[in-house]
Formats: sequence, structure tokens, C-alpha cells
Amino acid sequence: MTIQHLLMQIATESSIELPGTKKVRSGKVREIFDLGDTLLFVASDRISAFDVILPCAKR
Repeated sequence: MTIQHLLMQIATESSIELPGTKKVRSGKVREIFDLGDTLLFVASDRISAFDVILPCAKR
């Protein structure tokens, strides 16, 4: 699998898999992989509801 193929997969899918690599966590905008002595964080530019401060509701 080439880097270009992985980048296209990341750009078009909501979840990615890296063959032979253990996925530690998966979320709406982040994937975390265990590379042994290092963690690989993959983040998309999608906006999560938790990344936006919502205004207070009117009472």
C-alpha cells in the first residue's frame, strides 16, 4: 500500500485501517495507532460538535 493510497483513504473515509498496525482509539475526527515505541495520530479537518462553542440557550 502506497502513501498516496493511504492519504486518499484518509481523505475519503471516516475510519481508516493500517495493515499490521494496532488501532488504539478511533473517533469522529481522530484515529490513534500504536507503532510500537511511538503513537501515530491521524486527524481530519472535519469539525466535531465538541470543537465548537455553542451559544447559551435563551430562557
